[in-house]
Amino acid sequence: MDRLLLTPGEAAQLLGLSKSYIYELLASETLPSITIGRARRIPRQALDDFIAARTAEQGGYVPGPGPGQRDEVTARVSGTLR
Repeated sequence: MDRLLLTPGEAAQLLGLSKSYIYELLASETLPSITIGRARRIPRQALDDFIAARTAEQGGYVPGPGPGQRDEVTARVSGTLR
């Protein structure tokens, strides 16, 4: 079962960012968190929302061809498209 709340270190690892950058995002309230006692936790959904917002700001994500697939441009460049 996936955890619903993550530590800043766990969030950093999942996003591939530094822990100090996660704390900057938390301080600027760009990445929401909750406090339980003295522990600061980041809801898993907040990470998904953060990624979605950043993706939308940058014009959306357009996935490339999956493993084992070739798109038309790649095939034309390699000369395998007839």
